[in-house]
Amino acid sequence: RRVRASALGCVVPRFNLIVKVLECIVTVENVIQPNDDNIDSNRCRVAEVLVGDETACILAQLYDDDIDVATPGSTIQILNAKVILFKGFMRLVVDKWGGTGVEKEGKITTINTIITMGRDNNTTPILPTEVNRKRNLSSIEYENISY
Repeated sequence: RRVRASALGCVVPRFNLIVKVLECIVTVENVIQPNDDNIDSNRCRVAEVLVGDETACILAQLYDDDIDVATPGSTIQILNAKVILFKGFMRLVVDKWGGTGVEKEGKITTINTIITMGRDNNTTPILPTEVNRKRNLSSIEYENISY
């Protein structure tokens, strides 16, 4: 299901959205050295990316190859993402079941996608031109209430 940034919340299980990248900060970059069990060395990267559209912006967490498409000023498509509460603040997470795509010449090219649940190929996506920085969904503190 494709949604706008202002419609994000913890009640929607998985969704797709097209956003513009504002900032990208790599927070973790580890190189796992090879040993007897692991012949190849692996890289593990985690980045916090501020993304948004005309309605709102949110802090997203991207991993490994998804970070490469998140350059500031670019428009990306986030597929099969979810929203979590991290220390009481909303965070958009693209995990191993999600993926990203990059916009080139008005078209979205999908990169590193495993599952795209609810993907709608019949409609033309609306690419965000400006981002509403005043409505940052990650700056609002939420309380997790269990009944």
